[in-house]
Amino acid sequence: MRHGCQSAAQNLGNVEVDFRFFTNSTVEAQQAILSALVASGVDGIAVSPIDADKQTDFLNQIAAKTLLVCVDSDAANSKRVGFIGSDNVAAGKQAADLLKAALPQGGKIILCVGYPNAQNAKDRIQAIQDGLAGSNIEIIEHAGRWHQDRRGAEKCAGGTGEASDWRAWSVFTATTDRPFLPPCAVRARLGR
Repeated sequence: MRHGCQSAAQNLGNVEVDFRFFTNSTVEAQQAILSALVASGVDGIAVSPIDADKQTDFLNQIAAKTLLVCVDSDAANSKRVGFIGSDNVAAGKQAADLLKAALPQGGKIILCVGYPNAQNAKDRIQAIQDGLAGSNIEIIEHAGRWHQDRRGAEKCAGGTGEASDWRAWSVFTATTDRPFLPPCAVRARLGR
């Protein structure tokens, strides 16, 4: 996403793109960045809300001051001008079909998601649950922020306790500042 935006800005010539990332992945940290951007006088903001339900009022305040677009994860009840992203329900249905094909006898699976309260994750998870209904596939856990949190990475890499007998994993995240690490790489990183 970053490369595409920077390329488009370069082609347009009169657009400056400023990507901001935060290490403290909380609603409060995201809102602090958005507030600082508005205070600096930006002409518009594209954001992937971490938790649209908790952020709608805040996003409405931002939309009253500058152009606001949601990207990747929507805040449909906010006053944003638009949403750019995937059809997350269709993605979840497709993932369920792939899981059923990969595990025809069934089994336990872990869903690895970026932010479980983000609307894109909610939509994908619900569509997967609906698509797996009636199958012998059981979702035993949703490992949120698996790519940032050692505990989440351990769950997706084989984990301990309840999550130790899973047969498949499914990753639903769009990384922007980190390389994608499939579970085998995570296992190697954790010494397994």
